[in-house]
Amino acid sequence: MMNWDAIGAVGELLGATVVFITLVYLAMQVKSAKLTAIDANRLARAKGVTDMQLAYLANDDWDSKAAIYKVNGVYGYYETFAADMGISVEEANQADVENIYWFWLHWGQFSSQNSPEDLEELAHTVGMFYQLPAMQYSWKNSPFAKPLFGAKFIEFVEQSVKVAS
Repeated sequence: MMNWDAIGAVGELLGATVVFITLVYLAMQVKSAKLTAIDANRLARAKGVTDMQLAYLANDDWDSKAAIYKVNGVYGYYETFAADMGISVEEANQADVENIYWFWLHWGQFSSQNSPEDLEELAHTVGMFYQLPAMQYSWKNSPFAKPLFGAKFIEFVEQSVKVAS
């Protein structure tokens, strides 16, 4: 003879277990969706900056660029960059803007969800690329480089360069 109360209790326990498992699954899905949205936001920010840098590089109007840097107080940085590298101020500006493009691109890659293999590949690229003289100069001195990035990315770059040296 079946004990309907026992069968009912087992059914309630199974039902509660299924509800619990469903809630855990939904919580994991919500967390995953949140991380994906954060990644998309970071990548959109990096893309916006890199798009702006590309548009800037395509603009040949040096006089307007120089004026902007003068009123913002960073023209002296480009004069120093030019003197240190033996190039014109305009060339120093072009090099710095191109380098900043790469910094933002690499920041976007670093800040996204990555596998260990992705980070290893990025560390190798950053380590080799950031040793180039103009790239290194921009990374160490540009008011638009390190000051704009968080400590984790800066540490990643510095460690990558050390390993590659």
